[in-house]
This record gives sequence, structure tokens and C-alpha cells, in this order.
Amino acid sequence: MIQSVTTAAEYIQSLNTRISVVAINTRIEAERAGEHGRPFLGIAEAIGDLLREAEEEGRKITSEVRMLQNLSAENLNSLEHTVGAVVTILEFVERIDASLEDINHGAAYLLDQVDSLGNTTQQSADTVRRLHGLLGEVREQNRALREGAEATQQGIATLQQTLSTLGRNLARLRVDSAGSALNV
Repeated sequence: MIQSVTTAAEYIQSLNTRISVVAINTRIEAERAGEHGRPFLGIAEAIGDLLREAEEEGRKITSEVRMLQNLSAENLNSLEHTVGAVVTILEFVERIDASLEDINHGAAYLLDQVDSLGNTTQQSADTVRRLHGLLGEVREQNRALREGAEATQQGIATLQQTLSTLGRNLARLRVDSAGSALNV
């Protein structure tokens, strides 16, 4: 069971690396798009904030895994409820990953639209009318991204509460001289 938690912690580290790449790419593309890309700098910052939160949660999980690894084999059975909490954390991480993937796809789509807008603004009045329609799509995507980011933040808040509860539960756990777990 500890091996699966360790694997999950490694997955979180991998996820953090991917999130970092998304944030960097979003910022680069937004800066490359010039003035049209300014709204997306906020997206890049939001992704960076999510990355920092995910890294913090990953550190917490890694710390919990290390603590579990230091416990004796007899005490591991008494900590199964703790592992259940870690599994719940991993489910939240998967939800965060899915939300970040949606944000990544949305940001890539929006950046493509911004590039397209920058190239076509010098064309005829028909092109300008078409661009107006595309800007509506960009606004809709921005709204969707905002909603996805809010959902992600709620998931992270729940994750933090779970970790806090886990920490309190572990702080109450004591082992008597016979090696049995006591809950104080």
C-alpha cells in the first residue's frame, strides 16, 4: 500500500512538472501575441498559482509517505484509515489534473485564436467582422477557464482540509510499549 502512495507522490511530482511547462508556454505565447495576449498573462499567473499549490500538496503527501515508511510493520495495520485519507487526496489530485488539462487545452485554443486575430486585423472589413465573432468565442472560453479555475481552487481547498485532518489524526496516534496503536 505504501508503494502505491509513493507511486502517487511521484505522479504528483510529474504533474507539477507538466503544470510548470503549461504555465511557461502560456506566458511565452501570451507575450508573443503582444497586446492581444495580455489577457492570457493572467491565465499564466493562475496556472503558476495552481502549480505552487499543487507543489505544496505534493510536499505534504511526500512528507506523509516518508512518515509511513518510518513506522514499523506492526503499526502499519493500525494506520489503514490514514492510507484511506491519502487515497482521497489522490482522487482530488486527479480532479486537479483533469481541470488543468482543460485549462491547458483552452489556453492553447485561445492563443491560437489570438495569433489568428493578429494576422487578420490588417485585412478587409469582412475580416474585421469575422474577428469580432472570434472575440466572442474567446470571451466564452475565458469564462469557461475561470469556472474551471474556481473548481480547481475548490478541489485544492478540500484537499488542504483533508490533509489537515490527516495531520491531526496522525498527531493523536501513539504506540504503547507492546507496539499496539493507541488513539489519544
